[in-house]
Amino acid sequence: MIPVAANDVAFSIHAVFVTISSIIFFQIVIYDRGDQNVSKISISIVCVAWLFAGVCFFTTLPNHSWLWLISIFK
Repeated sequence: MIPVAANDVAFSIHAVFVTISSIIFFQIVIYDRGDQNVSKISISIVCVAWLFAGVCFFTTLPNHSWLWLISIFK
């Protein structure tokens, strides 16, 4: 039996939660919400997080330091 490290399990659980939250986010954008609006603070937090992820991704492209990129997102 192949041993599995605790960080591998944590990473897979994290991936599931990120996938679920992104699906929920797209449903919020697509479906009619009536008079309700997404707050500007939450939109700015999400934009900053995506901007940070994009900057980190494009920073690692020339160096191919994927280990650094993965360690940033842990």
